[in-house]
Order: sequence, then structure tokens, then C-alpha cells
Amino acid sequence: MARSIVRIHLGDRARQIALEPPPPGASSLHPSARAVLEQAEPGPGGEPVRVVRCTVPEARSLLDFFSSATDALKGLPDPGADVCAVARDSVRRAIVAAGA
Repeated sequence: MARSIVRIHLGDRARQIALEPPPPGASSLHPSARAVLEQAEPGPGGEPVRVVRCTVPEARSLLDFFSSATDALKGLPDPGADVCAVARDSVRRAIVAAGA
């Protein structure tokens, strides 16, 4: 059986936050999820978006990271919290769309 591929449109700032050391209190990004972020292609039309193609487990790792980063950054307050919340929601929708 073929593995489901999840296609996620992720803002450049969210990708940058995920590739930086995690905020205090946030979970670490799994190495395979980091690799798919590093390989993400630029979005269409020069928008500040990257297209991430990954497996369901990698997408779940991204979901875990952005969920925990949102919670960690909300308490600071940090504008990255809103960026991570949007990314979390995008990842969640992509997982559902992939049927996982």
C-alpha cells in the first residue's frame, strides 16, 4: 500500500520558527520533519509560502511542534504565537485532507 503524502502550505515565517531552536516549553521538531521543511519548495507566484510534502507521521510531528510552540509563545506574549497557530491549523487541515 502506498504511503499517503500530505501537502501543506506553510508560511515562510512559520517555517523559519520551526527551523530555529524550539522556544522554551515547546517540543522539539523530529529530524525527519526538519528535513521536509528544509526541502520545502517555494509557493506559487512568489508568495511568502512554502509547499511541504511529507508523510503522515512527519505531518503529525509538525502538528505537535506548532501546537506546543503556540502554547509556549502565547505566554510571553510573542507575535510568533499567532504565526504558529496559523501553521498548526494549516497542518491539521492538510492531515484531514489527506484522509489521515
